[in-house]
Amino acid sequence: MIDIPNPTPTLLYSSTRDGGDFGTMMDKVGDASGLLFLVNHNDTHRFGSFVGGQLKSPADGKYKVPLFFISISGAYGQVTKVPIPEARQWVGVAGHDASIRFSTASRGKMTIALGYLWVALGSPGPADDVRSMYQWVEKDDLPAGYLGRLSGNGTLAGTWYFTAKEIAIYQVKSG
Repeated sequence: MIDIPNPTPTLLYSSTRDGGDFGTMMDKVGDASGLLFLVNHNDTHRFGSFVGGQLKSPADGKYKVPLFFISISGAYGQVTKVPIPEARQWVGVAGHDASIRFSTASRGKMTIALGYLWVALGSPGPADDVRSMYQWVEKDDLPAGYLGRLSGNGTLAGTWYFTAKEIAIYQVKSG
């Protein structure tokens, strides 16, 4: 799905090993690119996102980068690539002591695909833990065969707002 010849994954960050602090996550990822985020929401729903570039500093603000989502379990009967329209292929990263506005009452530390995934989201926010998340996908962007919850839009997690059991971030390079 990633279109990298002979892909070799290297674990950079694991919330189980490294804790849920945003600064720690950013330090562990560093300037690596080709990032595969794997999110274990619960026992039935697992998903990921592949970000083709780096997690850039907040000085760069929101920036364009190739990306897509992957439903691993729960939302589809099999592992399914969820392509993201080019117009939504943006990532936003806040500084260690900053946040990104989600709504008038909520803030987060990072957003992928113009809000399809929020990391460290809280109200009033941001949350102290990167596992505090919000995930959704517009109905029209979901591939055929979606089995998950639909309320105008869908989610690859079991619910829209959730605390993940675990997050892992791998760098995927050509081996």
